[in-house]
Amino acid sequence: MADILRTDTARQRTLPNEYSGLLQFVCGRHALWAPRKVSKGGGALGDAGYISGGSFYKEFNVYENPPKGIPPLPRPISGIVEDDQFHMPLMQSSHNCSVELCVTGTTEIAAIPLTVPPLSIEPRIVLQTARFAFLAPPAPIRKDTLTTARRAELCEWLTKHRHDLQEGTIIITEVVRSSGWVGGVATGKRTQTAATVGAGGASVSASAAYTTSLMAPVRGPDNWSPLDDAGYTLIVNYVAARTRLQRLVLKAKAALSTSASRGRASEDVASEHHTASSTLRQESSNSEHVTAEGEGLDQAPLDEDEGGDPEGHDSNLLTRVLDKILDENYLVDVAVGDWSCVTNLFAASTLNNQSSSTRIDHAQISATFDKRTVVSGSGSETVAYIDHLTLQTQELERPSLVSIARQRAIKPPPQRYSQAASESPGLGGNGVLLLNNELQRQGKHGVVRWVDRMDGSHSSPSWTSRVYIEEVEYAIGYGPTKQAARDHAAALALAAL
Repeated sequence: MADILRTDTARQRTLPNEYSGLLQFVCGRHALWAPRKVSKGGGALGDAGYISGGSFYKEFNVYENPPKGIPPLPRPISGIVEDDQFHMPLMQSSHNCSVELCVTGTTEIAAIPLTVPPLSIEPRIVLQTARFAFLAPPAPIRKDTLTTARRAELCEWLTKHRHDLQEGTIIITEVVRSSGWVGGVATGKRTQTAATVGAGGASVSASAAYTTSLMAPVRGPDNWSPLDDAGYTLIVNYVAARTRLQRLVLKAKAALSTSASRGRASEDVASEHHTASSTLRQESSNSEHVTAEGEGLDQAPLDEDEGGDPEGHDSNLLTRVLDKILDENYLVDVAVGDWSCVTNLFAASTLNNQSSSTRIDHAQISATFDKRTVVSGSGSETVAYIDHLTLQTQELERPSLVSIARQRAIKPPPQRYSQAASESPGLGGNGVLLLNNELQRQGKHGVVRWVDRMDGSHSSPSWTSRVYIEEVEYAIGYGPTKQAARDHAAALALAAL
């Protein structure tokens, strides 16, 4: 299996998209299949570049070294939070599956967050769904983020200078970093027999309902040490723009690629038709009743057409939503969005326990956007800025956040805002009330701390609220009022308890 994964280029292309797509709901962000060092361009605030093969590749930083002729954006002294200690349990795409992180050569089950080398971990998965992904980073785990106002600045900057940038350029607005990672993707097909499959040191135990057809683990780095800092970018948020011209070019390339593939497939079918027919006749003559056991029983191979766009960039939900805006609004020339609108969509969606995919089809999403006319070069363009997204169907499976012993900071993580952030007890809104009730039920009292900040003007405020539980940041909420922002953060934190 491991050799196939190293040599099968189709699977190498689709696995990063499968991984990020399955984890996007539980992570609320874009999970990177092949994390890279921050110091080597793996992703930091303000970095502009692209995601390909599950890795982020930096081309420049908008605050430091933009392309020649483009002035840098002043690095913000407020609205930026860096090196925050971040609570991150075992992230898994389905609560129907279970994961054990066994230490190789022992009977020990590793604790979360990991304190042993990632390469020593042997993931064991009980597969109960056709597709599954998970992520478990070792300590330390840190997060850097920009506030709503700072992200809006990057959207404006990208819109203004996109003609001088490579098509498909994204700009990082939030990162989750760690010293390493353990994760993977498993797919299976429905069957009536149990099976255990080993893959490159990782094994999968399938239930009676599913057998594993593919297991692809990812672990690193090779030289991990418990003293390492959070130097690898595992998860990112970003702003992106799509143009009508880019959309038309990509459609044309995709059509040519599909046509060429069909041509090659037709030639292969024609050349093998005689052999296949002979084999089929021979098998039929040796059996009175031929059945195709396992075929069509909810098998879930990786879809090659989910391997990103023809430019080689990885697929993601945000760009598909931007493309949908362009397809449905012919007067719009450019669509611009911030991944946090996807995060907010997940948080606001009504979740249930139905057994369905956590992957959301962009066709299910409706976008509300602000339409503006922007002067560009010798003419003007109509630009759509996404304001928020809504889901047309609520049939989503609740992803699994496995409860673990919380990371405890020796002292509260330092706030990097230049202005003093206000701190006060919870306001008692519905989300806050539910969170307080759950903490009381767990016997925890006086462990919540709120940090609130108002962006924008007093006539049009935008609030950001951060909730800390036992001095570990659990969630960030946004809203037009402090209470709305706290309720948003409380709902996210409640899901992680």
